Amino acid sequence: MNTTSPFEFAYQDRERNRQRTRTFLLYQAVRELFPQNRLHLAYSLGGAFYYYIDGKSSVLPAEVAQIKDVMVRLEADNIPLKPLMMERDAVIQELEQVNRVHTANWLKDGSKDWPHMYRAFDEILAFKGPLTNTTGGAGVWDLIPYPPGLLLRVAPPDRDSLPEYEEKPTLFRSFFEAEHWGTIHGASYVSEVNRMNRTGQLELFVQVVEAMHEQKIASIAVRIAELRPRPRVILISGPSSAGKTSFSKRLQVELRLQDMKPLTLSLDNFYLPREKVPRRHGEYDFESLEALDIPAINDTLMQLSAGETVRPPVLDFATHTHVEGEPIQLGRNGVLIVEGIHGLNPALTPYLTEPSIFRVYVSALTSLSFDELSRFSTTDLRLMRRIVRDRRARGYPAIETLTRWASVREGEFRNIFPFQERADIMFNSALPYELNALREPVMEALEEITDENLLPEADRISRLLETVDPVPREWLNTHVPPTSILREFIGGSVLVP
Repeated sequence: MNTTSPFEFAYQDRERNRQRTRTFLLYQAVRELFPQNRLHLAYSLGGAFYYYIDGKSSVLPAEVAQIKDVMVRLEADNIPLKPLMMERDAVIQELEQVNRVHTANWLKDGSKDWPHMYRAFDEILAFKGPLTNTTGGAGVWDLIPYPPGLLLRVAPPDRDSLPEYEEKPTLFRSFFEAEHWGTIHGASYVSEVNRMNRTGQLELFVQVVEAMHEQKIASIAVRIAELRPRPRVILISGPSSAGKTSFSKRLQVELRLQDMKPLTLSLDNFYLPREKVPRRHGEYDFESLEALDIPAINDTLMQLSAGETVRPPVLDFATHTHVEGEPIQLGRNGVLIVEGIHGLNPALTPYLTEPSIFRVYVSALTSLSFDELSRFSTTDLRLMRRIVRDRRARGYPAIETLTRWASVREGEFRNIFPFQERADIMFNSALPYELNALREPVMEALEEITDENLLPEADRISRLLETVDPVPREWLNTHVPPTSILREFIGGSVLVP
């Protein structure tokens, strides 16, 4: 495994250390300038992290400049950063005394895992992993206003400098909506969902979460149906393990309720013969756009949009050969749902008019945090989903999933993320209770790993889940509906085999 790649685990670990150090510096600067206010890390936006400051309705540009100046000064001082060595009870007591309730609950829940702790001013800060050795190890970054908060920009994985900033308003709104929903329903923190599990409130919460998904998918169908002219093609894209297939199936049902007649087309059926698939790093690159028969896709979409009958190909994945599929035709009120990782790439639809297309981006944008400064990564959530699904449905052990993950992530940065803002709407497939559901099957899969190169990553994921209360499989079997997107990963779905 090439550990110099920005998508390999060793590189990602170093970058996590830098990011935690940046958060530490930002916290220090905010405390120095605004001692009565607290910093919150909300979510990541591509090559940036969004923060807000409690008690401030907006952070003014001049204030952001002041904060940045303090961070630069602290970085230049190159102050050693040494983790605290304290007894658990003493730390929890001190945190509760200064009303750091969420951090205290995080530590209480993690009976086997102990976060890395550092002191900033007179406060204890907990992090999921270590900081860099000194404040001078924060790497390449910049701080810019982003009302009502601010953005800490970082260099993307394949660069050592900051590119020109690109707005991501659709992604921001999706995260903002998820965070707002979590706040309303008392599910912003891992510890809050844990307590629902312990107090018997999780059953109702699952029903509310699933109803929220149903309502959101229904609203997307209504929006599509109300457009004039109605779209003829719905393009669905998203990264690995986002739940695209389950979403597509559920959207079909909702479209039928709107008197529309959906047909489906999977881009996976348009792969070129294996010998024509391009290679990357010596391996077949099935995630590149060039691995697909683009002219055939264009022709198929054009013919179907024109109302013609088409027999699209069907790929036999075992032999990687094609057979002719059943004839399909878009009749009156017909709409074609096209699903695939390249769904939002304009190369797929050069001959279709914009009014005839509706684009949906699906991703699992979890808003769960451990405390105000440590959030649960959306990428880690998708990796856990994939580990469980690969092992259950495809017979792949976790070692294979982890080995392929760097290639998957590289493909996402090349082929998916650059086009996500082209979406007309984003659907967030994350379920606030799913960490509790995934914990046992993920831990079981990780216990099988013996490869020394992968053990550190397996241990990191296991430590993340140590603070999550597991939900018994028997409980899931009776309380998670068979149409839930979660079922695509844990099994028992009536939508996805």
